[in-house]
This record gives sequence, C-alpha cells and structure tokens, in this order.
Amino acid sequence: MQKIKGLLAFILTLALGLALFVVFIKQVGIGNVLLELGNIQFEWILLALVIFMAIFIVDAWRWKIILNGEGFLARFRYILVARFAWFAISFIVPIFYVVGEGFRAYILKKTSGIAITDSMRTIIIDKVVEILMLLILLIVGGILLLLNFDTSFLTTISWIMIIVGALGLVVFYWQVTSGKSIFR
Repeated sequence: MQKIKGLLAFILTLALGLALFVVFIKQVGIGNVLLELGNIQFEWILLALVIFMAIFIVDAWRWKIILNGEGFLARFRYILVARFAWFAISFIVPIFYVVGEGFRAYILKKTSGIAITDSMRTIIIDKVVEILMLLILLIVGGILLLLNFDTSFLTTISWIMIIVGALGLVVFYWQVTSGKSIFR
C-alpha cells in the first residue's frame, strides 16, 4: 500500500511538472526555447550545479550538527534525503514552503525515529542560524553599498566576511558538539 501511494505521488507530481512545461512551451514558443538552448554555456551551468550541491550539502551538515547537539542521532544520508524532499516540495509548489519543512521532519521520523516535534525544534534552530547569517551579510553589504567602497576594498571585505563566517561556524559547531543543547 505504501509503495502504491509513493508511486501515485510520483506520477501526480510528474504529470504536474509536464503540464507546467507544456504551458511554458506554448506561452514562450518552441522556436524561442530552442534558440535560447543554443546559447547556453554549459560550463556556467555545471559551475552553478556544483555550487548548489555544495551549499545543499553544507546545509544538511549544519542540520546534522544541530541534531547531534540536541542529542539526536541520524545518518547523514537520511538528513540529505529529507533536505532534498523539502526542496522538491518547495520547488514544485513554492507556497508549500512550510509544508516542506514539516515533510522534512516527517522523513526524519520515518528514517531515524526522531519525533516530529523534536525534528521541528531543530529545523527552527537551523532556520534561525540561516536567517542570522543572511542578516549579517545584508547589514554588512548595505553598509558597504551606502559608503560606496571601491571594488578592491569590497574584495578584501568579502574575504574578511568569509573568514569571520567560517570562524562563526566553527564556534557554532564547537558549542553544539560540546553536548549542550542550544535551547537549555
């Protein structure tokens, strides 16, 4: 029964994706699509794919660190599968972003036996860390933009931000792996 539900969900999402693709082709025109496909520089697509996968793996690893710090053990591959499932749901239907987070917790419950409430707690921590890092980048970027710094100075500042961010992640990792819960 479970396999039939999974197959049905796959077929429905595939049909939805194909329907959206057909609508796109009809709106834009097959000639325009083929013309633009001829202009693709595949090295840039490959570079973007590598960067995307690196970010995805780092995000999954960050969540694993948070889970371990909260006292939960889950295999990295299950965490990665949960993140991919979240991304797929959020990508297919962007309005279901929060539903994707719940599904991520559900997958972790099924694969690792971690309660959904506990998974959601770690997801909230993960999102807070992500938002804080983006907020820091936004503030620093806004300040630099307002002060009209030249490009060479921006490159120096970018490297400083990368180093400070890496050090922040090391401190975060050390705090979480020291056996202390972030909430307690």
